[in-house]
Amino acid sequence: MKDILAFMKWERLVAWKVFSLKEFPVRPLVPIGFGSRFREFHDWVEPKSQIWVVTKISNQHSLAARITVREILDRNSMPEEQWPSQGVGLLKIWRFVATADLDNSEFFETNNAATVLRANGIRFGRNRTLVYREESLEDMFKTCMEQGRRTVFISYRWGEAKRFAKGLAKELRKEGFSPWLDAMALPEYEADRESEKDAPRLNRLIKSGIERSKFAIVIDTRTYGESYWTRLEQDYLNENGIPKFYIDAKDAKETNGKQYAFAKSPKDVIREFLSQIPPGNANSGR
Repeated sequence: MKDILAFMKWERLVAWKVFSLKEFPVRPLVPIGFGSRFREFHDWVEPKSQIWVVTKISNQHSLAARITVREILDRNSMPEEQWPSQGVGLLKIWRFVATADLDNSEFFETNNAATVLRANGIRFGRNRTLVYREESLEDMFKTCMEQGRRTVFISYRWGEAKRFAKGLAKELRKEGFSPWLDAMALPEYEADRESEKDAPRLNRLIKSGIERSKFAIVIDTRTYGESYWTRLEQDYLNENGIPKFYIDAKDAKETNGKQYAFAKSPKDVIREFLSQIPPGNANSGR
């Protein structure tokens, strides 16, 4: 089995996820395929091989997707009217496109792939975004996939608890969970630009993140319920029956006009969270 590792910038990964949601709006978030301008990509990839897509979030490598290839296409070898519907959008961007077997391909939320890459001597560079491997990488990325499926959604008021939410995300990753945090799903400069009335990307990603989550941590600050986004998240959480762990932070004190000071540290909160979820789910698998 010939496998390929591909590096994708985080900003492009976000756009790729949104594009996949547009292509298949009625099914769970899955990668529709992967494209490249490099001839070696076409030469290396074949049906049933796998493409392992890695990104970098907060300076840490994370396994973003696993694509089982259905077919490899070269847009220069076929007229546009013959392009398959699943790959049209990608073929408009890339010359070479590997379409995905949708039932055997998936996205992963944040996980720790740095250790895996380092242990196997895999390095990406500016001119080395593709790495060819003769063997299957399924076993190599097993822990990353498991972590990337154990998602915990963090719901909070951006202006009050952004810093604390990031601390929770950091502790969750240490415990082998995959935190879903808007600051990780969408770059902050993009999130800041999205208004309450026109934020289709963030809205779709939030909904998808909740659908893929096993638990939610709610940071219940003083004005938590007054936000359009937190109300939207609560609606999605309730619709999907996601178990919620509440942090009562209504007495938290404002420190610098924006963020709040909490009585408990993120580490303490995660310790309490782990004590309240079923034992089978608390096993980090590290």
